[in-house]
Amino acid sequence: MLSPTGILIFRELEKPATISELAEGLGLSESRISESVTFLVEEGLVVKERRGKKVFVSRGRTLHAGALAGIIREFPRLPLEKFISYSAMEVLGVLQYPHAPSEIALMTGLDRRTISAALLKLGMYGLVLKKEKKFVLNRRHRNIDNFVKYYWEYKTNRKFETISTEGLLLWQRGAEFLFKVPGAAGEMEIREFLKSGLVHKTAVSLFSEYGLGVISDSEYYFYSRRKPKIEDVFIHTILTDPENPIYNSYALALFPKCDRRSLLKAGKAYDLDTHIEKLLEYIDKKEKNASFLLPWGEFQALLERLTLN
Repeated sequence: MLSPTGILIFRELEKPATISELAEGLGLSESRISESVTFLVEEGLVVKERRGKKVFVSRGRTLHAGALAGIIREFPRLPLEKFISYSAMEVLGVLQYPHAPSEIALMTGLDRRTISAALLKLGMYGLVLKKEKKFVLNRRHRNIDNFVKYYWEYKTNRKFETISTEGLLLWQRGAEFLFKVPGAAGEMEIREFLKSGLVHKTAVSLFSEYGLGVISDSEYYFYSRRKPKIEDVFIHTILTDPENPIYNSYALALFPKCDRRSLLKAGKAYDLDTHIEKLLEYIDKKEKNASFLLPWGEFQALLERLTLN
């Protein structure tokens, strides 16, 4: 995990070094250095290579390792070790668009105190900007923007590899991601993760619980510390294929069971506020108003089939 010691080690690795050399250079014990290096290897930030009888540690070749090295070159005095924690990375991971602290809490599952502390530190160093009570990643710092994006892509891919060999990632943001697996065989593959409470059925895979019938050759899941609410299921159904009128219609079949204000709030949390507003306008006016929607009559016919099933 990203820790102050880990960042110090990464800084020190302008050239490959052994554990003992790192310990001497940083004034820390070899056991502490070794433990941190193990975490950094798992995070894709460093690699270990044997040369003869010695094992050398060097910076990794991943995209996020390259971006972190770029940050250090660009801002050599920026005390990353003071504010780049795992919780700070979770906050940064959802700030590609402006969000209020309450929305960040909804997306990350972190408590408001942790979020406020992270935002305060990140704001002090200009990494996030505040505008109209919302916070957003400062895009002027390209390497930081890239580091956050590449880091979470790496983490998601590594995590997904442990969950499914047959599945397909559909959407990812920060530590959360949406994926599908083929049919019942796929569900058997991820059974243990379902028991852990970190993987949840979602999208059309949950429709039967709401009295709706959808035939699908895939099962849909959401990886998150938080259990999806019906508004999440609504949006996950859209994220399955955002420009597809059928999946948008499936989502709208859930609308009578959703709270309108909560749905708008969730839309902002997923950076789909404009999309959700279009859907609500469609419901209100009963007229096709976007390419990702069916003509009203066709939607009504689809809705009737879903409820009959």
